[in-house]
Amino acid sequence: AAALSDIEHVRAALATGALGINLYRPDDDGPTEFRLKLYRKSDPLPLSDVLPVLENMGLRVIDEVPHRIAPGDDGPPAWIHDFGLVMRNGADIDIAAIKALFEEAFLRVWNGEMEDDRFNRLVLSAHLYWRKIVLLRAYCKFLSQAGIPFSQSYVAETLANNPGITGWLIDLFDSLFDPVRQGKQRPPAIEKQILTALDAVAALDEDRILRRYLNAVLSTLRTNFFQPDEHGAAKSYLSLKFDSAQLDELPLPRP
Repeated sequence: AAALSDIEHVRAALATGALGINLYRPDDDGPTEFRLKLYRKSDPLPLSDVLPVLENMGLRVIDEVPHRIAPGDDGPPAWIHDFGLVMRNGADIDIAAIKALFEEAFLRVWNGEMEDDRFNRLVLSAHLYWRKIVLLRAYCKFLSQAGIPFSQSYVAETLANNPGITGWLIDLFDSLFDPVRQGKQRPPAIEKQILTALDAVAALDEDRILRRYLNAVLSTLRTNFFQPDEHGAAKSYLSLKFDSAQLDELPLPRP
């Protein structure tokens, strides 16, 4: 069964030249262990390009086994890189829940459509779709410009340490701006959930960061996040308009 799956991925890689990917768990691996296969045409992948992407997603690479596959038609070879992975924090992983999210996020980073930084650990810690991570990263960059006294790495770590609140912040944003969601779940109810959860956050710095996120989402007037381009896909850029008067701790002169 594994060979048949590999053949399909190798054929696709040889036909398109695109990187193939398969996140899976062998039957004899435990709940904290899983593996990632990457399929590439012609040349092997430089490990120095792959490892930082995996580490920024909160993973530790245990081993890597390369395989060179030579097609019978004397065409270019393919390479299978098989990585053994565990979460850096030792947590269990539900492969079925995160497989599609992880594979798409990895390919988006690999293809230069998504930044490669610690925000990407939210794929596994909070089960977030890659564009929702782009949104949270954009809010972080705005808050940095507005003078929040924390590094982007620390902000990303805070969101990963509080996946429940992070998920509710995304729900709040969706309830305010997603045309499909508007009217189905009241933003004040989600805001109340977030405020209740914030009372249990022990670290003062993390509490401050999360409250700034909540305030920034509530101070957002409109966005292009849900607007498709002319081909029906998500736009390649993100716009957010804020009511500056409602933003906490924004330095003077405040627009």
